[in-house]
Amino acid sequence: MTDLGIVYQNGEGVVIDLSEARKWYEKAVSAGDTYAMLEVGYLDLNASPADFAGALKWFKRAVAANEPEAMTNLGEMYLQGIGVSKDATEARKLFERAASLGEANAMLELGKMYDTGSAIKADPALARKWYSQAAEAGSSSAMTGLGNMYAEGGKLPLDWAEARKWYELAAAQNEPEAMGNLGDMYLQGYGVARNAAQARAWYERAASAGDSLAMYYLGRMYDDNGVLPPDWAEARKWYELAAAQNEPRAMVNLGILYLQGKGIAKNVAEARKYFEGAASTGNATAMSSLGRMYDDGGELPTDWAEARKWYELAAAQNEALAMTNLGRIFLLGHGVAKNPTAARKWFEKAASLNECNAILDLGRLSRAGSEFPLNMSEAQGWFQRGAGIGCAASMTELASNYENGWGVSKDNAMARQWYEKAVAAGDADAKRGLSRIDSAIH
Repeated sequence: MTDLGIVYQNGEGVVIDLSEARKWYEKAVSAGDTYAMLEVGYLDLNASPADFAGALKWFKRAVAANEPEAMTNLGEMYLQGIGVSKDATEARKLFERAASLGEANAMLELGKMYDTGSAIKADPALARKWYSQAAEAGSSSAMTGLGNMYAEGGKLPLDWAEARKWYELAAAQNEPEAMGNLGDMYLQGYGVARNAAQARAWYERAASAGDSLAMYYLGRMYDDNGVLPPDWAEARKWYELAAAQNEPRAMVNLGILYLQGKGIAKNVAEARKYFEGAASTGNATAMSSLGRMYDDGGELPTDWAEARKWYELAAAQNEALAMTNLGRIFLLGHGVAKNPTAARKWFEKAASLNECNAILDLGRLSRAGSEFPLNMSEAQGWFQRGAGIGCAASMTELASNYENGWGVSKDNAMARQWYEKAVAAGDADAKRGLSRIDSAIH
């Protein structure tokens, strides 16, 4: 009878008929088949709309009959608060009971609970224990969880060889996350020699299994500054596949392709659409990009209110460039009253995140003494800080201070040294400064 229910539920040789499936499952329940109780619970849980009360009733009946899969499902409902109040303690008890009966998914859920610490106190040793038991029972997700614990370090000692072992075992079962993680290892050289071909092969396997993150990374590999020769058509293909699964970073990069016309006609409307899609998922880079489009010199008609709105949303998520741009809005009075104090606050927040433009602005404003109090030593300090983290324009400003004796003793040798470093870091203005120093010396 249960088999007939499965036939009608899955449409095996017949038209799918959930009512007929339910009829046969309930007949099986009357005949004492506890597994049929579980299947009726699934029908209620997956109904449209879902019947959570019905699912709870049937899962509880199956649990009372010692059905381990029902224990896992009921535990998940308590853990997530589906049809009941959230109760992590009850969830844990149900998972432990199911695990004692050999239920691999229950072991996996216990591993996750102790790994993430989201519902109960994190305990890496217990996480490893439950992941290991689930892995031994054949759970590829648990194998991936073990691999992640060894790859992250902290929870367990960092061990790339052990991480790779578990990822490869999971990948042998076509576990998408594990295949993607192996791609990461070969792309970055984590515990293995860097190998772009291997990375691409693993990402492609993960992508073929539906992993949107692998699709995104494949796009990155073909994008500008990727590890493969740029191929905008391939990059766009993979980004579009990932974006179709709501991967926000793929949406952002599609927006950039359309905004810059890389491998496709420039299309501001399409760019905005993709940025807005990513922003709707909470992506701060997309929010900042939208702010820039509405900002002065952006691709859309200037709208300071819109620019500020998007910058503030991004800044609330610690997006440093958005903070810098907010600082400039307040400094210049774009759509708001000029407010150097507010500008400084935003610049300093961005600088605390090592945002080069904010550090540069703080140095220049301290040196100019117009909007901020004149403070040459503070200016020098900002430029030194920027130069120390590789900000090319700050290196140029340091050189300029030594060239002109601004806040320091004039020193052409030091000026030349910093101009050369700035040129090597890619700052065009430094080349002109270097020419001036050479002319002065000769």
